[in-house]
Amino acid sequence: MIQNLPENRAKQRDRNREHKRRELAENAIKTIAQAGYANTTLRDIAASTGVSLGKIQYYFPEKEGLLLYCIDLSVDRFTGQLTEILDADLTPDAARSAYVELFAYSIANHANMHRLWYDIRNQAMFDGQLRGRVADVEARFIEICDELGRKFAAKNVSGVEIYVILDGAYRYFIQQSVSGMPVTAERMSKMLNRIIGRLTGDN
Repeated sequence: MIQNLPENRAKQRDRNREHKRRELAENAIKTIAQAGYANTTLRDIAASTGVSLGKIQYYFPEKEGLLLYCIDLSVDRFTGQLTEILDADLTPDAARSAYVELFAYSIANHANMHRLWYDIRNQAMFDGQLRGRVADVEARFIEICDELGRKFAAKNVSGVEIYVILDGAYRYFIQQSVSGMPVTAERMSKMLNRIIGRLTGDN
């Protein structure tokens, strides 16, 4: 028992550190999402969160490390919501409705968070460190889209094709939303239902 004390303390320190990193990232992600990756510095994050720059740099010495951590948090949250649809015992029609509802809710309530993802994707074209992480995230999305296709009863459509189509819809409505254009849940739902109908061969 005594021999395990140092190991237990080390594990507790690791848990505490991870908890603090997550807490800092949760507070920082809103600032980054609002201003954009290129326009945000660690000093900006310190000012907006009320946490000292030194403390942020202790847990995240570079902005890129903090950004990658934020990516993981936001992607895990969103893919978790998608996985709930996949794991639920739903008919194809019910699964499509659940996805459309999640789509509209995400745009209406978290447009800035999704905008950050597109910002990062653009940056990844010029930043090798981001490029690898973006490729990993897109691979996860494609795998989920492949499962969504089966859930929707889509016919002869690959996960990549579904991802490209739905991603384009996300990108369009996010651009509309952040530009101040009127984007209603009814309009989004109508378009998404038509898109999914084409994927499943309904129209």
